[in-house]
Amino acid sequence: MGDFSNAVQKGVVSKDLATLGQQLLVNAANAGDGKATAELLSLYAQMETAAGQAVQAASILRKLDPSYQLYAAQKAVDNLQKTLSKTLKGQEITIDPDLITKFEQQTDQAGRDAVLEEIYQNVADQVPSNWKDKWNAWRYLAMLCNPRTHIRNVAGSAGFMPVRFMKDRVAALIESGVSAASGGKLQRTKSFATSPELYAAAWRDYNNVADVLSGSKYDDVQSIINDKRTIFKTKPLEAARRGNSAALSAEDTLFKRLTYAGALSGYLNANGVTAEQLRSGQVDQTLLNAARDYAGQEAQRATFNDKNQFSDAVVRTARSLGTLGEAVLPFKRTPANILVRGVEYSPLGLAKGLTYDLAKVKRGEMSAAQAIDNIAAGLTGSALMALGALLASKGIVTGGDDPDEKQQAMNDLTGAQSYALNLPGGGSVTLDWLAPEALPFFMGVQLMNSMGENGLTAESITNVFSSISEPMLEMSMLQSLNDLIDNVSYAASNEKLSGLLWSSIVSYLTQAIPTLGGQLERSGEDVRMTTYTDKNLPLPTDAQYALGKASARLPGWDYQQIPYVDAWGRQEETGDPIIRSIQNLFNPAYTDQRNVTAVDEEVQRLYDQTGESGVVPSRANRYIIVDGNHIDLSAEQYVKYATMRGQTAYDLSDKLIQSGVYQGFTDEEKARALDMVYTYADAVSKADLHSGYQPEEWVGEVKRAGTDLGLSEAEYLAYRSKYGAAMSRDKLREAYQSGLSVDAWLTYADADRDRNGDDSVNQAEIIAAIESSGLSAADKNRLYQLELSDAGRARWERIRQWGMSIDDYLTYYPIYAATGKGITKEVKLQQLQNAGMSAAQADDFWDLMSKGQN
Repeated sequence: MGDFSNAVQKGVVSKDLATLGQQLLVNAANAGDGKATAELLSLYAQMETAAGQAVQAASILRKLDPSYQLYAAQKAVDNLQKTLSKTLKGQEITIDPDLITKFEQQTDQAGRDAVLEEIYQNVADQVPSNWKDKWNAWRYLAMLCNPRTHIRNVAGSAGFMPVRFMKDRVAALIESGVSAASGGKLQRTKSFATSPELYAAAWRDYNNVADVLSGSKYDDVQSIINDKRTIFKTKPLEAARRGNSAALSAEDTLFKRLTYAGALSGYLNANGVTAEQLRSGQVDQTLLNAARDYAGQEAQRATFNDKNQFSDAVVRTARSLGTLGEAVLPFKRTPANILVRGVEYSPLGLAKGLTYDLAKVKRGEMSAAQAIDNIAAGLTGSALMALGALLASKGIVTGGDDPDEKQQAMNDLTGAQSYALNLPGGGSVTLDWLAPEALPFFMGVQLMNSMGENGLTAESITNVFSSISEPMLEMSMLQSLNDLIDNVSYAASNEKLSGLLWSSIVSYLTQAIPTLGGQLERSGEDVRMTTYTDKNLPLPTDAQYALGKASARLPGWDYQQIPYVDAWGRQEETGDPIIRSIQNLFNPAYTDQRNVTAVDEEVQRLYDQTGESGVVPSRANRYIIVDGNHIDLSAEQYVKYATMRGQTAYDLSDKLIQSGVYQGFTDEEKARALDMVYTYADAVSKADLHSGYQPEEWVGEVKRAGTDLGLSEAEYLAYRSKYGAAMSRDKLREAYQSGLSVDAWLTYADADRDRNGDDSVNQAEIIAAIESSGLSAADKNRLYQLELSDAGRARWERIRQWGMSIDDYLTYYPIYAATGKGITKEVKLQQLQNAGMSAAQADDFWDLMSKGQN
């Protein structure tokens, strides 16, 4: 007994230790040693025990002599005194003598149980609540006391039921086959189906383990007393605390009972037990304890209340971090267990079952039935993964955020949601809250999204398995951890530590602001709001963010709250007030409606075709640069700037896409044209916002494009994106005034006119460019008038009539036009001959070129 006591006091938890404790307890009871039995019960209460063992221990307690039952209660009170010594500060907890007398006067166990409840309440009333008790109680009440949390709790457990049902059916089939192959040596735990009568009997048997599975173990008096304590002296507040806790417990109890009844009836049916035997108490006690153990474990696992190595480690780690752990993980065991279930119900769980677990079976460290259960869970999860991949391939569901930031920006802009089911008509509803089944399901979605042209690769498979926990971060119970990851990941390298600490502080403090307040606040807002941090204010931006986050949960108070403005300068309307309220208060999922315009479709098409990041519009920055100075914007300035910038970009993009100029562009040119539109929209919005901002000169040309060139703003920007500085030349405006179209001029001006590569353009090269431009005769004539003098035009006309081709003219004109020391007429005539002319031709050429110059 000494070794058992030392191990329990040190916090050792193992199956062997629980078995030792059970044996010692049974031996002490059989020997009639009431004091030793009470001592062991006190130690046993501090351990994690299975349902069957707990029920057996409760039975032993009730069979003890009343004096030893009272001794067990006093022993528990003594342990409580030691545990709460710092809180009690010398105050002694005692059992009311009148209640002891009342207990001794009882003549049956039912009466003694009733008085024990009074004793526990009396002791609980003596344990004061300090500020920390009140703070923690309020913090959890604020986070959990809202209808949406309760609906998610129920819907989450309900969603897991059919997955478990399929797992049990698969396991039952495997067990049946293994049992037949082994000649009945397998200890069966499941049946494919059971009779309604046996299920009903198992449903009633839940009453025997209800206290154990509720979390208040049969004789864990400390837990019972803690549940009975009064934390708040304000009665309505205390009633709300107790009521919310009772509601959550009742919700879990419903699914625990459903699971327990199914598991117990399946276990007993597989081992030949009938409903009548269970009702009449004729089941072998060892078999019944094993069945209750199994059913109890299944009930705990189904509601994510079980204890395992991983969840224990998470709880210990979070608690060791103190306030930091509470800030980051206010909820510890449930999300840890959801992740454990998600891995179990996945190909990872299947691989573990077929390798590690089967090896443990061979070593006698795991039952074959448990290994089969694990394998069945892995198979069920793998089927969910395949389903996710199938639905993703058909576009019915979407996975997590796109790793391509620009593509994700487009998804956000058009109302696409991550981890969502896409509905007919463009709506979507998120599914990530349906964990753990969502984890393997979205692994399949991610697998399909990761498959490139080369199909499955080692990298894509690795990415899929490493992303299994990502949907969990979207769950409300992990919002604090998600915020922390975001804040640290976006912080500069030298600010990550401070970002971690500050994010933790903000998270911890805002946990005490009721979630219900935020839901009511959003229900009253007709547009989506967000917190804006202004670096011009004396308050640090982190403090502004904390206050803004707090105000978002308090109806009537808005601190630095502004409408969310997207890249197109639009505010996101939240719809009908009644529907909005229902969504915020009762819908466990998030819904949205896709809003894909013709502009969005074109932007997406171009991004898919070209990969040009500039084609995707971006949201406005919170600062502008004026004369090299960084100017941070106030909330009002930002909304004005972001709205004008986005709306200008959208309106011009819409007009651009419909223009004939744009339609004649290649996809690469179209992408650059849209990028130019965004640049212009940003520039004019900055100029409108700040009088000191001076945009580049070409920005002003856009406004004058109609007068100067007969172009719309969108058309000018399209040409500007293709021809650049050529749009600013006076020659272009002269051409337009002469009757030449902008397109005709740019077609000519954009051609490579430097035929000989000497970085200059002579008259022959100009003529060659005009002749090869493909323009009409009238447009060519206009170009000649713009580009050549009267003498130059007359000279070319004489040469053309003489019969010289433009190619020969390109050869001979530079010789004639050459200047420099020693380059005389005689030298040039000789060079003309050297280039291919006869002496007579050189003389005639010279005369034609020189005619009218003297």
